[in-house]
Amino acid sequence: MSQLSHQDYLVFSQLNASNATLEQSVSLGSGVAAAVWSNAEDYVVYDGPAHHTLSCYLDGVRYQP
Repeated sequence: MSQLSHQDYLVFSQLNASNATLEQSVSLGSGVAAAVWSNAEDYVVYDGPAHHTLSCYLDGVRYQP
């Protein structure tokens, strides 16, 4: 598996700059990538990425406006 470049993905970059931990990442080709993050200590905000992002929360989510 090759590591993703956070420069190419706003959401990746924001999570990488936070206290979130990157567990795994892979480039799937054709500009598609996947990453698994864990984040129990931080609140991350991103607005208007120029790419599609799918998020799946496996253990709750806290929303803070």
